[in-house]
Amino acid sequence: MELARRIWQECYASILSSAQIEYMLEQRYNEALLREQLRQKKTHWDVLYVNEQMVGFSHYFLTPVGSMKLDKLYLLDEARGQGLGRRFLARIEAKMRSLRVQHLELAVNRANGQAQAAYQQWGFIQSGALQIDIGGGFVMDDFLMTKKVTAVFQNPTREACCQLLKKAKTMAVIGLSPNPDRPSYGVAQAMQGFGFRIIPVHPTASVILGEKVYPDLASIPYPVDLVNVFRSAPFIDEAVDQTLAKGVKSLWIQEGIVNESAATRALEAGVMVVMDRCIYRDYRDYCQAPDISPRPKAME
Repeated sequence: MELARRIWQECYASILSSAQIEYMLEQRYNEALLREQLRQKKTHWDVLYVNEQMVGFSHYFLTPVGSMKLDKLYLLDEARGQGLGRRFLARIEAKMRSLRVQHLELAVNRANGQAQAAYQQWGFIQSGALQIDIGGGFVMDDFLMTKKVTAVFQNPTREACCQLLKKAKTMAVIGLSPNPDRPSYGVAQAMQGFGFRIIPVHPTASVILGEKVYPDLASIPYPVDLVNVFRSAPFIDEAVDQTLAKGVKSLWIQEGIVNESAATRALEAGVMVVMDRCIYRDYRDYCQAPDISPRPKAME
């Protein structure tokens, strides 16, 4: 309740009276209601901590008609402008994709132009208006906004993957370890044995597999056909950013790594994306390549 009160004072002091703010806080954040919401399977709460301090939260739930309602998404002023709102939204959209829900809806105060602009930037469109008497002599006067969330991510067909791998010659590997015992090293070594030029991307190493190492994709001074990523899910957004900035049109996210919101963002930007698949195994199996290179430790 105290975090909600602080955020509401920051957000609504110039829009609502202090009496309405306190009335709505008691309506929406009383302990009995919150406990009931936490028990409901179709209701979800996310909280965000920065340096062990809670700085924001979101609340969303499935409606009877099968859409997702974003009921709350709030951040302290000090946490705004850092992309954290987008992270909340990406988590909500990932949940929607897992449930195969496509429509996200919310209500925003008519006078809250800052919030409206943010939601529009995130792909929402105004779809209506709503006035509700909430009791106590107060009225909610909102715009309704909606967003269609793209379908659940699906990998390309085997044929498409094989075509991609047969065309690609130069492969940048983000997260390629200089340690021969790491799966990234074994897989990259195998792909090098199949004839691919491997371009290691690592923040500190200088040479891996006989190739010069670059700290990021932007530092590579020549075109890249395919980006292969060996980083954990939270770092895939950064890999997508680098891929888009470099203009690479193919991205392969290794087996065991899933970040649907990042993969979908790359897809929507025109990049072919393969996710949660082993590039070595797929090349060997789909493209019927001769097994001429050492078997990667990840495959043993």
